[in-house]
Amino acid sequence: MHILFVEDDDRLQTIVIEMLAMLGHTVVMARSSERALSQFEVRRFDVLLADARLPGMSGIELAAALTQRDPDLAVLFTAGEGYLKSPPLPFPFALLAKPFYFADLRGALERLAKDRSML
Repeated sequence: MHILFVEDDDRLQTIVIEMLAMLGHTVVMARSSERALSQFEVRRFDVLLADARLPGMSGIELAAALTQRDPDLAVLFTAGEGYLKSPPLPFPFALLAKPFYFADLRGALERLAKDRSML
């Protein structure tokens, strides 16, 4: 899958990019929602993998903007436990609670792929 990964934590960026590469995915990294918007203008992605709590434009606001442009975009948020248990969002998403492990990421992406018929 082609994944747009948005994360502002340098350490987590490195770890997750390595995990995604081990799983055979193509990854484009953005450190902010604003950079992710720029990447989205020039490439097509299957999955948005984003920290829900990014500084500036949040991952949730980014996902809302991108799913309006591409309703087929799958959304996987990373967030601390309980962060997204508030009001429902206007688009489908999956949540990967931090901290997470390789098997958690693999399982979440497999479920997204199955749900979106990306396999």
